[in-house]
Amino acid sequence: MSLVTSGYLFNFVFHPLRFFTRQAEGQRPFFMSAGSGIALAAVVFPAAALLRTRLPADSWLMMLAHAFASAVGVPHATKLLLTLVAAIVLDNALNLASVRLVRGRRSTHLMSFGGKAKTRARCVYDTLTERHGTPMAQLLRRAADQQKLVMLTLKSRKLYCGRIFQVSSDIDSAEACLKIPPSF
Repeated sequence: MSLVTSGYLFNFVFHPLRFFTRQAEGQRPFFMSAGSGIALAAVVFPAAALLRTRLPADSWLMMLAHAFASAVGVPHATKLLLTLVAAIVLDNALNLASVRLVRGRRSTHLMSFGGKAKTRARCVYDTLTERHGTPMAQLLRRAADQQKLVMLTLKSRKLYCGRIFQVSSDIDSAEACLKIPPSF
């Protein structure tokens, strides 16, 4: 359970994985979390074993790990806790480089929208929407970036024409919304 939780934290905080997790349906997000948790454990467990051989037994870190393991009656409790901590630390470290990871060399500048710079998450979501999004999501994203006029018709037969002010990152979900100041 700890590995699935750490995988869920990793998928929830790391921007590119959050994009793909939101698009997943059914049991797929659970299996994505389990896979990420196993991948984290594959890194943390050997690192903890290596650290254990390198540190002296009377160091404060080893005594803290022993006290935690004796307080929690779960095998490998310290390693499981380290997996949770590694998920959070690795997420934040990878989020700093997420724009560069997704965009490559073109990431030297953050695109601006309405005179203000986009956040890292917004840049990652926009790039991934352009590459992997549905045609509707790509169209709305492009219209918002280029400030093009769009015309939308609702089921109630109301017609809106205007510039898209904001597009939610999960545009394909049922709860998605658009902000359109109507032109006419």
